[in-house]
Amino acid sequence: MTPQSNTRIAIGCRSIRLLLLGVALATFVISGRANTPSSHWRLIWHDEFDGDSIDETKWTTTLAWAGDDGSWRHHNSNYLSYIMDDDVVVSDGTLKLQTQRRDVMNPMGRVYHYTEGMIQSKDKFWATYGYYEIRARVPVEAGRGMWPAFWTLSNGWPPENDIGEWWTSNSRFHQGLAYRNDSGGISWDDYNTYSPLPTGFHTYGMEWGPGYEVFYVDDVVARTVTGSYVPNVPMYLILNSGVESARPPDASTVFPNSFEVDYVRVYEWSDDPVIDNTQLSLAFTTGPSSTRATIYAWSGSGVAYFDDFDLSIVKQENGAGVSRGSSGPTASRYSARRANLSDGPPSY
Repeated sequence: MTPQSNTRIAIGCRSIRLLLLGVALATFVISGRANTPSSHWRLIWHDEFDGDSIDETKWTTTLAWAGDDGSWRHHNSNYLSYIMDDDVVVSDGTLKLQTQRRDVMNPMGRVYHYTEGMIQSKDKFWATYGYYEIRARVPVEAGRGMWPAFWTLSNGWPPENDIGEWWTSNSRFHQGLAYRNDSGGISWDDYNTYSPLPTGFHTYGMEWGPGYEVFYVDDVVARTVTGSYVPNVPMYLILNSGVESARPPDASTVFPNSFEVDYVRVYEWSDDPVIDNTQLSLAFTTGPSSTRATIYAWSGSGVAYFDDFDLSIVKQENGAGVSRGSSGPTASRYSARRANLSDGPPSY
């Protein structure tokens, strides 16, 4: 790695640039971004699916709109499946959103040959910005025709955030954003892969702030979206299994099958992030008499760069504080509040 390398580690709604310095500074442990968010994030809403039925204070098991047949249980012509309450199963610590091959009839007499499970949080939980994550298993082994998804909507469409969407027929995986463009049409800022879909449980997340979104797979950045078209309105959560019409199941497709979810978690970015009991080194920006400093922290393979801190807000702990040694100003074991915090697009 060379100085001013492009390697970055994301913490909260900011980015940390790794700098290779010629001196060994103090030890700094960076928390995992998703499964163990840093202290900059506060868990504000979640479901661990530990009971034996869906939590009706958090979820509804029908669409949040009437659907194409007015039943509130069929999305549109892209789906062959009809939403049924009994396809939402909570057991053994996970949510199972089932799909089944069976005939059901809507109130208007239309027959559907497949069913699916769906939950959504409209009228029960909305959020603007934050970090959203699930740990889930896609029914890859079922074969053709499956279409599970984890996404968010607002009142009206677009916008739409697709945090994870999978099609088993062609091994497609999708993450990204739909928005209304300046001409009044619909545009996407997204990506698709067509590699074999993963088996087993994996995490899928989205960090969303003013003017940006960052999509994650297993805590690794997969896509960054920046622009004025990033939503700034409250959105609710949706999870569903599903059967697609474009590439439908065939005789080899295994039913029933399940989109299995271990948890859903939503975090809020804290306006007062704190770094506690951390070995840090301070480099004064304008000399030892300055009241501002730039924070550097050794991360093992380089040095993580933080924004400037105002030394007047440094809180001493265990008798430690700022000392001005011959090799430069240093500090150890203190807490500091970010002085110039501002949410904004990270520099990926």
